Amino acid sequence: KDYKSIDAYLKTEIGLTEENMAALKGLLLE
Repeated sequence: KDYKSIDAYLKTEIGLTEENMAALKGLLLE
């Protein structure tokens, strides 16, 4: 998966913070 694209998507479309994104990616990568 392209996590750079996912970061951009989460930031712009959902407005997540860096902390929340890190937590979400941690779950996705488990």
